[in-house]
Amino acid sequence: MLDSLFAMPWLPLAIAGGFGGVIRWWSAKDSWRAGLVHVLIGAIIGRYFGPAFFTIVQPVADFSGMDPQDARVLGAHLCGVIGINLYAIPIDLFRARALAVKASLEKEPPK
Repeated sequence: MLDSLFAMPWLPLAIAGGFGGVIRWWSAKDSWRAGLVHVLIGAIIGRYFGPAFFTIVQPVADFSGMDPQDARVLGAHLCGVIGINLYAIPIDLFRARALAVKASLEKEPPK
């Protein structure tokens, strides 16, 4: 059963992208709920955009010493890390703005 599960060609890409989400979660020090969202989004990004990302990066990076499947998984992981961080930029900007508004309201309450 486990052999047939890992025979699915998309599973290593999703796992590698999910670990990209783990990196974002760990570096942002978010709650475990946010971490699950980061991992899920990283897995989706790695699964669907990883192969395209590998194709784009292949002329620039030297993957000649790697197994082609391992290189694709590495591409999916990098895509997951980059994708989840691009996804999180608007969220981080919104949080920063919300904290600034909260701080300004605590200084001078509305009259």
